[in-house]
Amino acid sequence: FTSLLLFFIQAYYAGFGNMDYTLERHFKYKESLTFVRKNRGIAIGNGIIFMLFLLIPVIGVILVLPLSVTAASTETVKLLNAQNR
Repeated sequence: FTSLLLFFIQAYYAGFGNMDYTLERHFKYKESLTFVRKNRGIAIGNGIIFMLFLLIPVIGVILVLPLSVTAASTETVKLLNAQNR
């Protein structure tokens, strides 16, 4: 149980970090935190894929950052457009 919980917590923060590249252009610090809390499912989903990609030897480490940040950016922009930001 603890391992699974730690995996999801780590996935949340990894997804948050991936979303933050886009959010820093649109929000201040506290607004960014509020936005991610409201959309934590997107952050966790992105983080899970990020963490699973890291399990692929060599290629996973090379591809994971650009792919996960691109995916997080496109989803974050969609969410921002839906909120008319």
